[in-house]
Amino acid sequence: MSKLPPNQLTVRRIASLKDGVHGDGGNLWITIRGETRAWTFRFKSPLTGKRREMGLGPARDVSLSEARAKATNARRLLLEGIDPLEEQTKRKRRIVRARTFEEVAEHYITEQTPAWKDPRSAPMWRSSLGRHVYPLMGSRPIGQIQTEDVLSVLRPIWETTTETASRIRGRIERILDYAHSHHWREGNNPARWRGHLANILPKPTAVTKVVHHAAIPYRDLPAVFAQLGRQDGSAALAARFLCLTAAFWGGTSCPVV
Repeated sequence: MSKLPPNQLTVRRIASLKDGVHGDGGNLWITIRGETRAWTFRFKSPLTGKRREMGLGPARDVSLSEARAKATNARRLLLEGIDPLEEQTKRKRRIVRARTFEEVAEHYITEQTPAWKDPRSAPMWRSSLGRHVYPLMGSRPIGQIQTEDVLSVLRPIWETTTETASRIRGRIERILDYAHSHHWREGNNPARWRGHLANILPKPTAVTKVVHHAAIPYRDLPAVFAQLGRQDGSAALAARFLCLTAAFWGGTSCPVV
């Protein structure tokens, strides 16, 4: 246990401290490295007798009074013969098991939406996940998602709507990577393509069916071109540009106008 009397620090004093490790008493310490300030609880494990250190969070998020409350709880565990770091790890694992794929996916979409330039991106993500993914594994704990869960989503649509299935796979992969970065799951990403699903599913280019749209009859081109002229948007402009600049195989200019 710390030999320092409790409550050595004040908010004002913390603001003026230099780099180093400073004690508040009662096993509570603050480590300062430049702009980084983090609380830790130092103790001797009642299970192994070894000295250990438990993080209590950065000072920007955890106030002095909150850090002292956490240290008090940790000291109570020590009096009961419980290692507070082991208890903290167990609690985190319980939280991880409670997070479902759908909850994490919604967290990811919410955080990423401001960076997506297309305002339709978030609704499209939610729509595709809601139709194809959530019914099958949305309620599964994020830490338990395995390859078979991902395949249960992809296999029914891989050959019929390959482009959609490929996009969904990528979205699942990004959500699982997001969860891994937050330490909500461990291990490799079961939705990754290279070196994993590529060994199980056929390549998208091998199963995608190319469907050519029927050509517009030559006599209808003037009416179609006029209709395009009455529409707004870049797609209509691009179509008009194509009509005006396209060439037949033989090299004759397209006689639209």
